[in-house]
Amino acid sequence: MSETTNTPEAEVPTATAPAATPTPQRRSRKRTILLSGAAVLAALVLVGGGAALGAALDDDDDDSGELVGSISQTSQTSRTDSQAETGASSADTLIDVIRTASALTEGDPTSIEASRGGAWEVQFTTADGAESDVRVDADGAANVVATDRDDTVPAARLDADTVRSLVSAALAHTDGTIVHLDVEDNPGDAYEVTVLTGTGAEADLTLDASFTVTSSELDDRGDD
Repeated sequence: MSETTNTPEAEVPTATAPAATPTPQRRSRKRTILLSGAAVLAALVLVGGGAALGAALDDDDDDSGELVGSISQTSQTSRTDSQAETGASSADTLIDVIRTASALTEGDPTSIEASRGGAWEVQFTTADGAESDVRVDADGAANVVATDRDDTVPAARLDADTVRSLVSAALAHTDGTIVHLDVEDNPGDAYEVTVLTGTGAEADLTLDASFTVTSSELDDRGDD
């Protein structure tokens, strides 16, 4: 009886599957296109918005320029109107101005003249010929603006009674407002008064010591 030998079966090695390599994810072309399109659209919106904003600002600048120009023109017109010499139709107005100015200097009032902006300039002269010019603004503020000396001292002065007499005689002769009163050195032509008429012309009147108009001359400032 033969002996049977069992030969062990060869083990077949089990094949190990190679590790799976991660497949790189592919970016969706559709998503990329959408993102790119959105970016372009956003850029266009920004550019368009910037252009619109710039146009709006330009319009605002233009409007602002027109507004400033309008304000400037209005201010210039108002300033010109306020600077006009209007004069005084009442002797009391002139007397009050002279009284205000006299508090700042010495001497007798010998001249008063209207200035721009409703102001007045009053000249005072002392017995030794010293002269001081005092400016009185429309709001009543006063200050000395000039000093000088004259060898000739006027014999008369612009006291309250003299101012009333001069204003009455001048306006009876020429209708308008008083813009200048002045004491002259010549006894025959003791005073000079300037009247601003309604047409803008100035009438220069000369009066003697009795307040009689001895001569008049019309100066039409519109011809200058």
